[in-house]
Amino acid sequence: MKSIYIAAPFRGPDGFIVYQNVVRTEQVMYELIKRALAQGTPVAVLCPHSMTFHFDRTFNDGYWLEATLEHMRRCDAILLVEGWAKSEGAKGEREEALAKGLPVFYNIREVLAWLRSREQVEPQDGASGCPPECHDCLGLHPGSEPTLPVVSSAEPEPAGPGHCHCHCC
Repeated sequence: MKSIYIAAPFRGPDGFIVYQNVVRTEQVMYELIKRALAQGTPVAVLCPHSMTFHFDRTFNDGYWLEATLEHMRRCDAILLVEGWAKSEGAKGEREEALAKGLPVFYNIREVLAWLRSREQVEPQDGASGCPPECHDCLGLHPGSEPTLPVVSSAEPEPAGPGHCHCHCC
């Protein structure tokens, strides 16, 4: 089972913004676990926001930044959540992941495709007919060569609804 670290903004100008940031990362964690299980590639997801939310401001920022980096270093890959580029912590986690050679992903589809390629699991629900140019599943089909990890310097634009015709993502 692979472990994925979720990097996202945590801090905010007030408690409500911090709470919204935590809820957003928990939603991403839930969706990733649900979809990974559905495709037969269970995943362990580490969401530091969920683990540390109630300790906000109990310890200094330096402690939290180093502690969460240590957690991230022990994972197999990192998933950046929307808004990561505005977060000093998430930007630092991304840079550390790249320096350590960890795969860095910008959306759940990329993580799911990477998990499939690592687990050698057949896509489900008749997905074998998906065209190789499909950007949602990154062309990972039986007999195709994976081209992962996908790493770019900016968040890619999300595909529009109904973009993937193979139903594998």
